[in-house]
Amino acid sequence: MGTFLLLGAAALFVLYLFFQVRALRRQHGWWKAFAVVPLLGMILILTRILVETIVIPTSHRLWPAEILVGSTVGLVFLGVVDLLHRRGAK
Repeated sequence: MGTFLLLGAAALFVLYLFFQVRALRRQHGWWKAFAVVPLLGMILILTRILVETIVIPTSHRLWPAEILVGSTVGLVFLGVVDLLHRRGAK
C-alpha cells in the first residue's frame, strides 16, 4: 500500500508540475497571478515537510499523502483558473 501511495504521489506531483509550468507560460496579467497561487501553496507544503522532518525525523511519515493532496488541490485550482480564463476570453 505504501508503495502505491508513493508512486501515486510522485505521478500526480509530476502532472501538477507540468500544468503549473504550462499555466505560468500561457497566462498573463491577473491570470498569471492566480496561476501562481497553487505554486506558493506547494512551496509551503514542501518547506514545511522538510523543516519539520529535520527537527523531528518521524513527524511526517505520511508525506506522500500531503504531496498527493497538495498536488490534487493545485491541479483543481489551475483547472478552474484556466476554465475561467477561457470563458472570459470568448
